[in-house]
Amino acid sequence: MTHFDEPTLRTIYPASFAHDGFRWHIRAFCFKAHIFKDFVLGRIASVLDAHSPPSPVPADIEWETYVDVVIGPNPHYPQNKRRAIEHDYQMVNGETKIRARKPQLYYLNKRLNLNVNPGDPVDESQQIVMLRIEEHLPAGSTQPDA
Repeated sequence: MTHFDEPTLRTIYPASFAHDGFRWHIRAFCFKAHIFKDFVLGRIASVLDAHSPPSPVPADIEWETYVDVVIGPNPHYPQNKRRAIEHDYQMVNGETKIRARKPQLYYLNKRLNLNVNPGDPVDESQQIVMLRIEEHLPAGSTQPDA
């Protein structure tokens, strides 16, 4: 059973707009939840007031982090069908990469009908599958000490 929150008044600090292929979202820091969230623009009933944030807004590290979603043809398909899909997506050696912001991975998976995690079971309706995710550090970040 899906639970939807009742409409509520929130104080948010907008940071970016994004489109998931179907709807527009605003990426904003939510002072109620104390995290960055995606808000569907069509669900915002009204804007009451614009003012400075009530407390400091942290950097949105997730938004600044990109991932390369490495996709390939469904391994259960016959070789000739896999080759056609490789051609459609300009794959090299059976794979290609799609770059996305980390918080938009959910929408990319939905839009392309991908398996949620590499190695998850796939069915006949999935022409392409997620092979792996390669994460990139945000600009200006450094690798943690090993």
